[in-house]
Amino acid sequence: MSLEGLWWVENIEEFDIRDKISWKWTAMIRQPDFITKDMIKKAIEDIEKMKNLSALSRVRFQSLHEGLSTLTKTTFMTVRTNVSKPP
Repeated sequence: MSLEGLWWVENIEEFDIRDKISWKWTAMIRQPDFITKDMIKKAIEDIEKMKNLSALSRVRFQSLHEGLSTLTKTTFMTVRTNVSKPP
């Protein structure tokens, strides 16, 4: 299961590739189908008892439904482009 990331900015008209501070992002790792929300909740509770990890409260279990998409490789990053028709 590979690590994937999504990056975006609040206002695309003001996007500047050099201004990475304004980028929003999320990192994701696909979980096998047998993993449940309750299993993740229990794992987080167990980790909280052992370690004080400041970002642990930001971990969440959710589904991502992208619709049709394509991957485009460049020399410096992989870009996922949504090709779904808007609703």
